[in-house]
Amino acid sequence: MTVFSKQQKILHLGKFYPPSRGGIESLMEQTLLGLSEQGVDVAGLVFNESHPDTVNEIQDGIRLIRLGTNFDIAGSPVHWGLVGHLRRSCADIVHLHWPNPFALLAFLASGSRSKLVFAHHSDIIRQRALGLLFTPFLLAGLRRASSIIVTSGAMIEASRFLKPFRHKCVQIPYGINIPIPTAKQEVLSAAIQRQYPGPIVLAVGRLVYYKGFHYLLEAMRQLDATLLIVGDGPLRRQLEERSSEDDIRGKVHLLGKVSDTRPYYMAADVFALPSVARSEGFGIVQLEAMAAGLPVVNTWLPSTVPHVSLHGRTGLTVPPKNALALAKALNTLLEDHELLRRLGEAGIDRFEKEFHASVMISRTLNHYRSI
Repeated sequence: MTVFSKQQKILHLGKFYPPSRGGIESLMEQTLLGLSEQGVDVAGLVFNESHPDTVNEIQDGIRLIRLGTNFDIAGSPVHWGLVGHLRRSCADIVHLHWPNPFALLAFLASGSRSKLVFAHHSDIIRQRALGLLFTPFLLAGLRRASSIIVTSGAMIEASRFLKPFRHKCVQIPYGINIPIPTAKQEVLSAAIQRQYPGPIVLAVGRLVYYKGFHYLLEAMRQLDATLLIVGDGPLRRQLEERSSEDDIRGKVHLLGKVSDTRPYYMAADVFALPSVARSEGFGIVQLEAMAAGLPVVNTWLPSTVPHVSLHGRTGLTVPPKNALALAKALNTLLEDHELLRRLGEAGIDRFEKEFHASVMISRTLNHYRSI
């Protein structure tokens, strides 16, 4: 184990942290745990989702401060004491996860002398008014940053904010840790396969507009398969109404939140990520699918999404908002068992070499040392 300097203190400034669900929350947890295992003095400063109380705790050996949320603006949590917390922080590096407008504003207002590592996960895309309001602060943050972490060059090319700062950008793709399946997960996987007629198409994510689940339901009209959607969100009622229509009734199952998604990946035959906007900056669920040996059908987005599971190598990539192309790709995989096997095995190999948590942690540590 290469031990990081004990004198070097790293503070990750995020929006939420598990048990809050979300791709960035999971990524932050993997990063903090991995850095801690490498001897880094690391802590997290986040918001206490939907709760007004501030909580100091140690979770899995990680020091966390969950700031009470006074209110939020367009999904961006606010806590008036955040400036003071950052001003008192003795961190050498503050690793800020964006988008998180109030956190960036608080960092700038605090006058912190810490080096700023700006992890740019996505532009603010749908909340245009909020994006315009915070543009001066975003630009100030990017100027202030010692470095900007992106997951691929595609993110730089797609963002008008990042292009002027490409000289500061460092590419570090996300990584996750996938433990060996437990006996309980094996049993649950077999039960899922018995419960639902195969083949099984799996999708996992919040039921929000940019996930494109409406197009996936439309594609199911052309498939002789079962679709399982794991996740919840504001579009659930609309999707349930669509799934009750005659030609897909009984083929689509919205399962809501589940305590453990792993058995569903183990039970499925193929994974679908039908996202329609670059709000889907990466698609961490692709990594979970690839680690499970599932070929991925994703979409050509101006983000890192199609650079994770590669067209023709670990899955198939189709145009966004195109149900017919989705259906054709899924049918191609489900009807060609040799192709399904080959792409699935390639996905496992690519995951281990490029997207395992240990790879991400090593790259992050090397980057910290370089600034």
